[in-house]
Amino acid sequence: MIAKPVTDLGQQFHNGQINDPAKGWFYVLAASVIIAVIACLIQRYVASALERGTNKWASKKLGNLWLPVGSVVAVVVIVALFLGTNLKHVLPGNIGERLENINLQQHSVLERFTFYKDAVKVLKDYPVIGAGGGSWASIYEKYQNNPYTSRQAHSFIMQYLVEVGILGFVIMLGFMIFIFYKYIVGYIRSEEQKRDSYFIYFIIVLSILIHSLMDFNMSYVFIGMLVFIGLGGMAAAMDNHSTERVKLKASSMRGVFSTVMVLGSIALIFISIQYIQANNAAVKGQNLMSTSNNYQEIKAPLDQALKKRGNYPYAVLNMSTLLQAGYQQTNEDAFYNEEDNLLTQALKKEPFDKNMYAQLISHYKLKGETDKAYEVLKDNAERYAWDMNWYEELITQSFQLGYKALGAQDAVLKEHYFKSGLEAYQHVVDGVEHLKTLPKGQMQGNPFEVTQTMSLNAGKMQYMLGQPEAAATILKASIKEDLGDPTNQELARWYLAALKKAGQSDQAMYDQLIGKDPSMKDQISQLAEMNF
Repeated sequence: MIAKPVTDLGQQFHNGQINDPAKGWFYVLAASVIIAVIACLIQRYVASALERGTNKWASKKLGNLWLPVGSVVAVVVIVALFLGTNLKHVLPGNIGERLENINLQQHSVLERFTFYKDAVKVLKDYPVIGAGGGSWASIYEKYQNNPYTSRQAHSFIMQYLVEVGILGFVIMLGFMIFIFYKYIVGYIRSEEQKRDSYFIYFIIVLSILIHSLMDFNMSYVFIGMLVFIGLGGMAAAMDNHSTERVKLKASSMRGVFSTVMVLGSIALIFISIQYIQANNAAVKGQNLMSTSNNYQEIKAPLDQALKKRGNYPYAVLNMSTLLQAGYQQTNEDAFYNEEDNLLTQALKKEPFDKNMYAQLISHYKLKGETDKAYEVLKDNAERYAWDMNWYEELITQSFQLGYKALGAQDAVLKEHYFKSGLEAYQHVVDGVEHLKTLPKGQMQGNPFEVTQTMSLNAGKMQYMLGQPEAAATILKASIKEDLGDPTNQELARWYLAALKKAGQSDQAMYDQLIGKDPSMKDQISQLAEMNF
């Protein structure tokens, strides 16, 4: 009854239309008080009568199952009625509208299915023990079907499979199945009072785990704690039997267990303190960059951070920035070599850290080692298949290096770089076509398109490889109407030169460009006469 007014007030507050959410809170609190009073009255006056009325049912064999089974059946019937008929419209507020919009073609459903399919791709590469803790957030870009951004797989099961593999998942599943089986068997056999004592743990664990099948609840530490505390509560309800093969006194078992837990806790505390200190030192170093000009003062906390936690990405990136600044100001190779060693060693431990790759590319460009920057872009392109900027940079570097090889009259090297750049361009073209096949309700995620820079460089490479018709096709696709824009003029100039080279023409485009800049006439002729 309060769903619609509370939702409307919440939206108005979120959009700044109202400044005080007190009215919405009043609805919630008032409804809570009313429900609490009704619950107390039912417990006081109705529960005992219901209990007397159901004693006959409860005394029958498997009588303790009729309530949960009946509840499940009732829920299925109600859901079928609300989703499959017009009964949903009798519901208050906007609940009926929400139910009406539930279908498997919603973008949230389609996107979740995509995450799960991509998780299976990861599992195929890391099937036995998985890719490690936190691996989805690091490597999902390599496997994604479209350019979405999601640091969670939106399913506890799929994310757990990615991180620990089939072996780890089977161990975890066996552990949970054992606890659930023992608890349910104990629940059926136990007296009513004992059932009620531990049933709340079963409710907590089962409800969270079911919802975690399609969401990332378990990624929150507090939710994970609730689940495992709940499993402990369920385990407390189990029947206790002494083992036949291993016989230990209760006092001895408690001593062994306590010793293991204490040692594990001490190790965890020690490691955590080191990591916290490393993070604090890295933050201090970053803050000093904006307040101090003293190189040694800034470097000291960053050195401390890397000493406490080797290859810590946050500290590595800040130290790299500092060393780059040192090289730019002094031009001393010591800074350059230290940064080179820092980044290459860190990337051996963190081979999927895009920020470190970007820093390494910047590092190579600083000294004019564009061939090394190209190698980083080329070698890691597969990992960032839907990063439009990555591919634009790869195509640009391929053209520049190929053009440099052309000037040095190295035909083999020229062809190598140009073909590499054209392959990258074709990857983007194919990706754009693939995105057109996504289901209608699914969002593609981040932008992914053929940019004018990509087309210009790809067109030039085709032209210089002696393919003027292919070059004209590429260039024409990115020319926009405003030929007063320098980029459009450059595209049009190469496009018209390619057509002329191929014995074709586009008079309308030619007249429009010459009208904007008469000097383009000679430039087009010169380009068309050049042999590469």
